[in-house]
Amino acid sequence: MYQSTNKESFMSIFSTRTGAESAFSKKMLLLASMYLCQAIPLGYVFGSLPVIMREGRMSLAGIGGLFVLHLPWAFKFLYASWVDRTYLPRLGRRRTWIFPLQWLGACLLLAVSQFPPQSHFSAMYVLLLLLNIVMATNDIAVDGYATDILEPWERRWGNTIQAGARYVGMILGGGLMLFMHKSLGWQFLCLALAASVFLLSVPVFLHREMSSLYAGEPGSTGRKGVVAFLRQRNILVLLMLLIAPTVFIFSGFQLRTPMLVDLGLDSKTIGGCSCITPIPLVWLEPLRADGCCTGWAGPCS
Repeated sequence: MYQSTNKESFMSIFSTRTGAESAFSKKMLLLASMYLCQAIPLGYVFGSLPVIMREGRMSLAGIGGLFVLHLPWAFKFLYASWVDRTYLPRLGRRRTWIFPLQWLGACLLLAVSQFPPQSHFSAMYVLLLLLNIVMATNDIAVDGYATDILEPWERRWGNTIQAGARYVGMILGGGLMLFMHKSLGWQFLCLALAASVFLLSVPVFLHREMSSLYAGEPGSTGRKGVVAFLRQRNILVLLMLLIAPTVFIFSGFQLRTPMLVDLGLDSKTIGGCSCITPIPLVWLEPLRADGCCTGWAGPCS
């Protein structure tokens, strides 16, 4: 009888732990698909596009102007509370935004494939600006969903997935696709990007939204909070002081790879280097997450 009780107790603990680990893995894979869905096309826009433009003898002023494409990410806080409050109950608070915006991003990439920068720069620029607005809005919902479903001990791993996805996106979008640009061309790579975004949207489309682990429903305070924030004395000046350095730093950052073109390197060589240099950071992310908190004993501890 005593042995039977011990065996049942062990099986119960093992089953509980296995179930928790399975739920954790599913969350991480879902987050990876959602963050990669943003990161790969953005890696192409901010990693590959400056080199492609410079190889096409386009001006440094035009390349530096790509910083405007990053502004939707800087200003998304202005409407984040509205995204948080507005949703279709049938789809779910987060899925209402996530997979429709992913599909819209794929459609925009299909359109971009018809407008190479050398001959249709203005049309390409407008479409890429729309793409960044779409992806920045998508990021609000994805970050919100991650906050909803992650246990406190899981949050640093969610952050690791987010940061790691950026590096992988730069490797694939800003490295591998740049490496293949001369061989495959603008149109084919944009179509491949659209296909990758659509495929990465499938997990969240097929997924049934999980309930939030934390109490509280979206209310009407978010709008008042943003308005009150913007009405604070000198807040607009403070925002300009925060945004201006980002603009100048990002503009300079965009010009580092075109400089390599001016020094005689081609897109294939630059793309190959961009595939290799972020790899150590990808491997270091799990170590950073594992070391940023102490006392973790895992699920079901």
